[in-house]
Amino acid sequence: MPKPKGNFWSEFEVIIDLDEKEKYKCKTCSGIWVKNASRLKEYAELCKDMDTQTGTSQPKGIKCKKQQKIDDYSNYIFTAKDQIILKSLLICALCSAGILFNVVENEDFILFLKKACPAFKVPSRYTLSNTLLN
Repeated sequence: MPKPKGNFWSEFEVIIDLDEKEKYKCKTCSGIWVKNASRLKEYAELCKDMDTQTGTSQPKGIKCKKQQKIDDYSNYIFTAKDQIILKSLLICALCSAGILFNVVENEDFILFLKKACPAFKVPSRYTLSNTLLN
């Protein structure tokens, strides 16, 4: 029987990064972390203990390194809720314009969407017609 989930998980929001991997964003200071229960628990405890003297949102005892970015597009991060909203907007746009769903499998269309918004995961034609349309 697995261990029950700790209550520290409520301090984090699940987001999807550019590589379509799950990351966890701290609701207090917006720090982004990979899924590692012991580190997330430790960070959640430290994050509650904010440094009030400096007025910063960085927890005591944590030195955050800013990741180097290749270009400005890598700043976009969508939550799972954002992905659902964008997929719904995509299906509305396709239906209202009378565009066939097979456009989402067109390589040029996929390249366009990845360049315009790299964090958006393009749904398959099957997902559009069978899951989202219902």
